This record gives sequence, C-alpha cells and structure tokens, in this order.
Amino acid sequence: MSTAKKLISWEELISKVCQFAAETSANVFSEKQLPMVESRLKRRLSELKLSGPDEYLDYWNNNTASENKIILSLLTTHFTSFFREFMHFEWIGKNLSSIIKNVKAEGRSKITIWSAACSKGQEVWSLAMWFQNQMEQQETKISWEIFGSDIDEHSVKEAMNGVYHKRELETAPRKLWENHWVQGKAELADWYKVKKQIHEKATFGSYNLIDLKMPAQQKFDLIMCRNVLIYFDKTNQSKAVKNMLSHLYPSGVLITGLSESLTGSELDLRSLSPSVYQFKSFVDLLPKVASESKKSTSSPSLNTLPVPLKVFCVDDSPTVIKLLKHLFQDQDFTVVGTASNGQEALEKIPKSNPDVITLDIHMPIMDGLTLVKNSDLASKYPIVVVSSVQRDDQTIIGPLFEKGVKDFVEKPTLENIKIIKEELFQKLKMSWLDKSNKSTALKSDNSSNASTKQKDLPPIYITVNENEASKIFDFTSQNLQNTLTLYFIVDTKIDNLKSTWNLYKNKFSPKSKIISYSDYKNELQPKIWIHTKNSPEEIILKNASEHDFIIAEETNVNSSEIKKIAFDISPLTSIPYLINKYGEVK
Repeated sequence: MSTAKKLISWEELISKVCQFAAETSANVFSEKQLPMVESRLKRRLSELKLSGPDEYLDYWNNNTASENKIILSLLTTHFTSFFREFMHFEWIGKNLSSIIKNVKAEGRSKITIWSAACSKGQEVWSLAMWFQNQMEQQETKISWEIFGSDIDEHSVKEAMNGVYHKRELETAPRKLWENHWVQGKAELADWYKVKKQIHEKATFGSYNLIDLKMPAQQKFDLIMCRNVLIYFDKTNQSKAVKNMLSHLYPSGVLITGLSESLTGSELDLRSLSPSVYQFKSFVDLLPKVASESKKSTSSPSLNTLPVPLKVFCVDDSPTVIKLLKHLFQDQDFTVVGTASNGQEALEKIPKSNPDVITLDIHMPIMDGLTLVKNSDLASKYPIVVVSSVQRDDQTIIGPLFEKGVKDFVEKPTLENIKIIKEELFQKLKMSWLDKSNKSTALKSDNSSNASTKQKDLPPIYITVNENEASKIFDFTSQNLQNTLTLYFIVDTKIDNLKSTWNLYKNKFSPKSKIISYSDYKNELQPKIWIHTKNSPEEIILKNASEHDFIIAEETNVNSSEIKKIAFDISPLTSIPYLINKYGEVK
C-alpha cells in the first residue's frame, strides 16, 4: 500500500528557504521580514507557473544548483542608491591626500578600492564618479581602480553592465554624473550607460563574505561594506569583517554602514569617523591631512567647505519653508534668510550673503525662472531648484540649467523628507564646491601661468554638416575660448556658407576658418578632432593619427570605426569640458 505524499505549507517552505539563505549567506531573517520572503517566493512561483509550495519544493530539489542562486538573489538584494550615506564620500574626499601619501609610502602607484557587497553596482559607480572628480584636484600620478563583488551573481552582472534609469542618476549631484554617462536613444532615452573611461576603472566578481575565497594577494586601500553586516548575527559579523580585513593594506580603511558600528568589538580596529575604521597598529597619517591638504590643493576641496553652509530659501509655501528650516537644523547648514517670491529674493539675498540658494519655480509676483533669466543671481551664487515640477520637464528645467542653476531636488513632504534630506544636502555641498572651483579656475585663467594650458592646445578640426553649420558656429563661439584656432571642415562648397560664416567669424581667433571637405590637406602636427552630427566621417578616418585627440558627438555616430578611435562619445554640450581634458590625457 503506497503512502500519500505529505504536502508542505507556506510556513514550512518559508522556513526551509530562510534556513538555506542563512546557512549560505549568513542573512538572518526576523519575524517581521517573513512577509517579504513570502511575497518574493510567491512571485517566483508565478514566474515558474507553479501552483503551490509542494510543487516549488519539487522544482527546487530537481534544479538545486540554479535555484539556489535564484533564492540568494531574491533574498539578499537590498535597497541601495547612488551616493548613499554621503558623509562617507565626504570623508574620502577630505582624507584623499593622506591616502595617496600612504600608497606612495608603501611603494605603490595605485589606490585600490573594494565595494564588498555592491548589489547592482550603484556604490561601485558612485565611488568611480567620486574618485574621478576628486583625483582631478590632486597633483599626483597615482591611479585608482575599483573592485565590486556580491554574493548574488545576477546582481553582479547588472552592476558590470553599468546601465541605469535616469531617475536613479538624477538623485545624485549633477556635477558628479553629468559627464560620465551616455544617454540611450529612441525607446532607451530614459536609460544611461556609464562611459568607457569610467567603466574600465572597475572590475567585478561574485564572493561570499562568510566563506571568502578571494586570492590572498588581493589587497585594498579602502573597503566599503555598508548596510550588509546588519543582516548577520554577531558570529558571522565578526567572521565577515575578519575575512575582509585580511585583504586590507596596513594603512587601509574599512567603512561600514552608519548603523553597523564595530566600536567595542575585539577587532584590532580604531574609529576614525562614524563607521570608518583603521588598524590600531598603523602609524596614522590621516589626522595630518586637514592642514596638509589646504597647503597642497589650490582648488577648493571638502576641507574648505564652509561649516555651517549658509542657505537662503526662496519659496512661496510657508509649509515648505518650515520643512526646509527643519532640515537645515543639521550642524552642517544654517538658514540665513527666506523669501516668498523672486522680487523679494533680489532685495534680501545680497544682505544675507548666503553660500547657496534653494529656489522654487512657481511663485507669485516673480517666479523662479524669471528671477534666474532676468538677474545675475546664478552667476554669483550656487542655486539648487527645489520644486514640485517633474524632473523630466525640460521645458522648465532645461532653461534653468542653461542659465547656470546647479541642480534640482523634488520638494520635500512629510512622507519623503528623509530621502530628500540626503539628496538635498549632497547637491548643495557639491554645488558650492563646483561654483568655487570654477571661480578659482577663472582667477587662474587670468594669470599668465594658468593660460599656458590653453595656449598649448593644438588646432581643433571640427567636421560640419551644411545643415548644422549655423548651430555649430553659434555653439563654439559661445563655449570655446576665442584664442583657440578652429578649422571647420564643411561638407559643401565654401561659397554656400560664406554668409553664415561672416556672421560668426569675428567671434573666433584670426587663424580660424572654414575649409571645404574636398580642399582639406592633412598636416602632420597633433590635432583635436571633433566629429559632429551628420558630418563626414571619412576625413577623420583617413587623416587622424595616433597622436590626435578625437571626440565624437554621441548623436548619429554610425561608424563603428569612429567609435573605436574616439577618446569619448559625448553630447555636444560636454565637448568644451573634454577639450580641457586634453592636457591631462596627453
């Protein structure tokens, strides 16, 4: 007589799955997390078209290896975002000079960083953007690279791909991401992919922190493992940390999540800052960095950021003003004035002398857009728009950015105030630094020494389609210095564009001119090439040498050969920035 198969309940299946996940990844699931586990399991059953726990258990038993990976992916992928817990990025920026010194003292030429539970990669690319930005301010030949790992192989693949929806990127400071991502086209226009120059700085792998099988010789100067240890019990927390420390250089630093304090543990660590740790045995250079970096860095850094940062808030809603004042009770900020419309702001701001301004758009008497368009406020102060306008409403947001507004944040409400707080603080600080850096650069450009970089630039050859000529002439006349030599190579007879050229030629250097594609003669000296929309590709492919610096406008770059030889594929608006990068690259 056969025995009927015993069916299992949802509670039993959830228990089995949680036990497997805990044994494999050390994640401990509390009672309040069980509904989440059940929800994700039911979604998995729906994908497999299975009717209940017993069918799923059979499927799991018959596909153990592959389904184990799926379960880990379901239960170990947690919330993350770009530049989460920004104070850790600030700490890195403030102490970067000392980190560089430690690397040099150990006879190495590269800073190595490990994002030890990178999930889908937001932390890796945040670190990459941050190091790209901060290392540009350091006078050093030290390079850097990042390794991202996660127990979930599916998440690692997504991280490696480096593609994200624009709504994720737009919560990060605009200064940090705007030149490092390429926007998709047509139906992919809402998606961005990290550029080659950033992507090649990162590598990825799948590792379990509890059973870490990383090569012993792989060492790091900085390990970030944030908001992961909180899911482990005490024993496995200690095991994971010890495993990571075995891959930390003697001078290295371990950063955990702000809610994951290791203070008081038996580990050989001392706290340098909230959730920032270093070996007790290391002879520390880090306390010296604040005074040293001020001496060695000519451009403003996070060490020179005013504390508190003085904020002036412009908004017609008393409720929003009250919320903003509540947010800015933080020790890093203080509100020095408020206004309910643009006209009132123009009267009060000069007297308040703020460091930064938050600006609403829709207000009575004078709205935010009119204020920015009809005044020089954006040229004097870093402005961050705080508005209920949709981020993707470029008819409103676009003109504000064109006039010098630094960034955008959604208006805070009682429901989203915690999320908005971190985003707003990041963007205000980076806006001040960006504005100050540009002011420093402007002063430097006016000196004889700093102008050398521009004088040393080779001639710039710009390919131009006849239909785009007016747009290209106008853009370059406004965005490139008039001391540069520009040769516009046009795909038509010069006579066809003479009248258009005559409108702009006085805005360029005397040597600048238009050249017909058929009349171009190659010269041997190094050049900067700019390939613009719908212009001839053959002239660059035929005449560019390995010594040339090539930039291609990202729209309509059809030739795979152009893509292969270009230093960067970029929007037209980023080309002036890339030309300034020429000296660093060469």
